[in-house]
Amino acid sequence: MGNFHDQPVLGGHLRDMSSAPFAEGRYASQPGHEIAAILDRDLEAHPGIEVLRDATAIGVYEDNFLAIHRGEEIVKLRSQEIIVATGAQEI
Repeated sequence: MGNFHDQPVLGGHLRDMSSAPFAEGRYASQPGHEIAAILDRDLEAHPGIEVLRDATAIGVYEDNFLAIHRGEEIVKLRSQEIIVATGAQEI
């Protein structure tokens, strides 16, 4: 499984939150940047997940084929499944 993210650090707006009112369990009472760091470490430690940082999907094609722009290269990726998680903007 691949995870690609357009920033060098995972977590988006979560990193800016001083508290995360939705957090439960091991994340309860943790500031957002710490929750993001925990989740980042968990992803990096998972043997079946590769994280591509500073990467942006530029195309999604038939049969779960993705074109991903990363630095000066185009990465071609084919996956059994695609999950699109675009992030959130609190208003």
